Amino acid sequence: MRKQLEKEKGIILFSIAMTVLSSVLGISIGLIANSQLVLFDGVYSLVSFALSLTSLYTAKFMAKNDWKRYPFGKAAAEPLVMIFNYTALIFLAAQFIFNNIKTILEGGREVRTGIALIYAVITTSICAGTYLIINRFAKNRNSGLLQVEADGWLYDTYTSLSVLLTFLTARVLSKYGVLTNYLRFIDPAVVILFSVMFIRWSVKMIIEASKEILAVSADDELTDKLEEIVEQIEEEYKIKESFVRVSRGRRIIWVEIDFVVDDNSLVKTVKDEDEVRAKIYDALKMAKCDKWVTISFTTKRKWAK
Repeated sequence: MRKQLEKEKGIILFSIAMTVLSSVLGISIGLIANSQLVLFDGVYSLVSFALSLTSLYTAKFMAKNDWKRYPFGKAAAEPLVMIFNYTALIFLAAQFIFNNIKTILEGGREVRTGIALIYAVITTSICAGTYLIINRFAKNRNSGLLQVEADGWLYDTYTSLSVLLTFLTARVLSKYGVLTNYLRFIDPAVVILFSVMFIRWSVKMIIEASKEILAVSADDELTDKLEEIVEQIEEEYKIKESFVRVSRGRRIIWVEIDFVVDDNSLVKTVKDEDEVRAKIYDALKMAKCDKWVTISFTTKRKWAK
């Protein structure tokens, strides 16, 4: 895992460089073009820059080998960073919603669509390319940190694309004199729409990260397979009862299995117990992540339940 985290730091540094470039372009062009939509894209990139630094620090923290201080690992660091990042972005989106509702009530705003279109073409290309690169690494490494980065670039791509489509539409309508009285409202209306969509998406991601921190039971193919193996072991070794608990994180899966044995059980010695453990470990090989497995045996149901 440590080698993987070291590689992730390089990807995050690449993300930071692209974020700074997008931020400078967005804020500069947004002010020149008098567009809150372009400015929103740039400010979002600026906030993403700060959040990427947080992700970089987290990657360094997780890569450090200090298991004595953190005997149960640092898996909770990733979802905590995700919750912090998405919460910050929700506050950003909410601020833009408030500002642009106010702009609509005041009669909208005039936007220089020509320069905004040029900006949108450039940034859409930058964001889409960066997203594809980071997302590929995130999927290959099953990395929560990189997935946060990739998700941010995906949203930034959508935002930049919306800028492109919005001002392309406004340019066409203005050229043909269609709905000219309403063109002043396009920029703030699209900012509000996109901000609401982003808040909804961010809340979903926060819920997913919270489930990981709370160690919510995993409900997937691996869990079903594991329960099937445990049932077979019960029959084979005449085990009275068992309790299976499985929770999955982005990098790790936690498994706790407690077997309740009695005088009729074929598990009599530590060697027998290890034999059962080996079978369960073989079943867990399908999980392409780190595993934290605890398998215990007891004659008292209260210790297992």
